[in-house]
Amino acid sequence: MSEKKLKILIYITGLFCLYVFIAVRVLPLFNLSLTEKVIPEHFEFTKYGELYYFNHITKFREENLPMAKIKYRDTEKHPKLDKADIITYGDSFFDICRTTSYSEMLADSMSEKVHYQRISEPYWENVLNYLKANNYHSDTPRFLIYETTERYINLRFSDSMSIKKLNLDQNKSKFKKYFKNIISVIFKENSEDMYTLFLRRSYFTSFMYTKIADIKFECFGYLSPTTPVYAFKNNKPWLFFHETVDENSTSIQYQHSQDQINTYCENILSLSKKLKDEFNLTLIFLPVPNKISIYPELAEDKNFKYNYLLPLIYKKLDELKVHYIDLYDPFKNSGEYLYYGTDSHWNAKGIEMAVDKTIEYIRDNPNTQELTKN
Repeated sequence: MSEKKLKILIYITGLFCLYVFIAVRVLPLFNLSLTEKVIPEHFEFTKYGELYYFNHITKFREENLPMAKIKYRDTEKHPKLDKADIITYGDSFFDICRTTSYSEMLADSMSEKVHYQRISEPYWENVLNYLKANNYHSDTPRFLIYETTERYINLRFSDSMSIKKLNLDQNKSKFKKYFKNIISVIFKENSEDMYTLFLRRSYFTSFMYTKIADIKFECFGYLSPTTPVYAFKNNKPWLFFHETVDENSTSIQYQHSQDQINTYCENILSLSKKLKDEFNLTLIFLPVPNKISIYPELAEDKNFKYNYLLPLIYKKLDELKVHYIDLYDPFKNSGEYLYYGTDSHWNAKGIEMAVDKTIEYIRDNPNTQELTKN
């Protein structure tokens, strides 16, 4: 190769690297290079299930998934907090938009104004902070439905999480915080994830990345450790998120002690009391089962045994007289698939069943009926 051609190649490579460096920090520029665009918090706008994108193995492309629409919380139909008859507070299970979300379906089914707020921090006091920050007050009794996926119950309702959060950044000077902001721009916190995403989904590299992933899976059985358990059932691919199947505190294999169960439930009770005393809100706790908790038989080679976290929590909440919605038994006995195969979230049938069980609970429970008569 001549010296001139080598220089041109170096310049082109340098410009490309500079583009990538800037692109992972500027979303519009980043999206120009992707085969499927990125919209923060709107992961359902992808063509396939979210778990597929950890692997990019062709066999795990779940075809004909419904494409996402505008999230309920971004529509004119979504009421402001102070205008709501019902407040729903939860994670991505309440925010999914491949189909009508739980909060929107509940609003339609009950003809009530339902406000939804996304969980932004992994500790239970955050909902109280949200209400305080918005100066929420209601002379009329209302209720708040708090949803959390099963795998995050111990994280959101342990004693340690709130303490960590309260101590965060307390001792940092203004100079250090300013310096940290500059560093965070140069060395963006999630830049490694963005570079990986660029590699997997850019026009320049996605085709080759997928081909290599296919070869690794077909020849060596390799797939991402983020989704270590998979299955094929009735020509349908299934993937399971590592947090629910690895041997860790969020897994179905982890044996929670009775003391831990008590702590989670006592914090849920504390939340219930504070919501009632400070905001005139009655708590209804709605934990959503992990997909693997409902379908452990799909992991044939793993021999998973459910730790019965949800039934144990239900039992303790009964003792503490805390309102909750039992989805584990109805989901387990439904005879239908209520989750997407290559996504960790529930599908339209799962949402519909959860809404039906919520309405059934509210209407059949004497302690909540008065809240629907206003």
